[in-house]
Amino acid sequence: MMIIVAEGKVADILEGADPSSLANKVARVAGPVKPREPTPPPAVAASLENVQQLAKENGSSQEQEQSQVKKGIDDALKRRLQQL
Repeated sequence: MMIIVAEGKVADILEGADPSSLANKVARVAGPVKPREPTPPPAVAASLENVQQLAKENGSSQEQEQSQVKKGIDDALKRRLQQL
C-alpha cells in the first residue's frame, strides 16, 4: 500500500503495485510539470562567455587580416597588369 501525501494531508492511497496507477495518482496530486531551460553551472557559463568574447575579438582581427590580404592581392594584380 502507498499513501500519497500533499501539503501534510493524505491526498490518495494506492493498493497494489500498478505503475500506471501510481503515475496517474502522482500526476493528479503534483499537477502539470512545466519544462524549463537547463542552466549550466556557473563555471561553465563563465567559460562560455569568455569563449564568446574571444571569438568576437578573433573575428574582428580575422576581418582585418582578410582585408589586408585582399588589399595586397589587389596591389599585386595592379602591378602585374601595369607590367603587361
